[in-house]
Amino acid sequence: MSKQVKDALRLLLLTVVAGAALGVVYNVTKEPVAEAAQKKQEQAYKLVVPEADKYEEIDNTDYNDSNIESTMKPVLANAPGVHSDISVNKVLVGLKGDKVVGTVVNVTSHDGYNGDISYSVGVDAEGKVNKVELLSIAETPGLGMQAKTKPEHLEQYVGVASDNFTIVKDGTGNLKKDVKDKTEKIDSLSGSTITSKSINNGINAAVVTAKTVYSTPGLKTVGGVPIG
Repeated sequence: MSKQVKDALRLLLLTVVAGAALGVVYNVTKEPVAEAAQKKQEQAYKLVVPEADKYEEIDNTDYNDSNIESTMKPVLANAPGVHSDISVNKVLVGLKGDKVVGTVVNVTSHDGYNGDISYSVGVDAEGKVNKVELLSIAETPGLGMQAKTKPEHLEQYVGVASDNFTIVKDGTGNLKKDVKDKTEKIDSLSGSTITSKSINNGINAAVVTAKTVYSTPGLKTVGGVPIG
């Protein structure tokens, strides 16, 4: 057997062993990773609609995880505040007893500077943004990542009932305003307009989704609580 053939066989063996090892690692870690992601999501629900003591899905197949994106796509296409590619991933209704106190909407913006940005948005029963909690972001450190490191940016949305927030760069937004003085104008992250606009579009999409849920006749939770 020539040296070249032996080297090729050794390389093939190493490749097979490495592939098998990676497969074992994946199988061992995939469940804990999935559990960690689920736990993070559940924590986000409590953060964005903290008044709720339980969170229920909607008893309508158009609003389940498999169909919600396609249900909302034509609605978002006509929404004035949504100017980019947004996926609605999940909708839950927050309940305190049998009273609807808010809606949790998980969205993903596909036009972040470095890719997808996913987050949960809580919208209260009056249509106001309750809180925004980032789930996944990989923007540029010191620029787009300020959305995570500077929570005051996302706080600008809290307490405002709008589905047409706009990003401004002239300092006239909500960054230094009290809740009672807030408007639809959101101050951009310094040096990161792309990330700011991407997240802003997703928040508008989340509010539109929540309003659609609240205004659709006959919707109820899987536990039988009327939503509208």
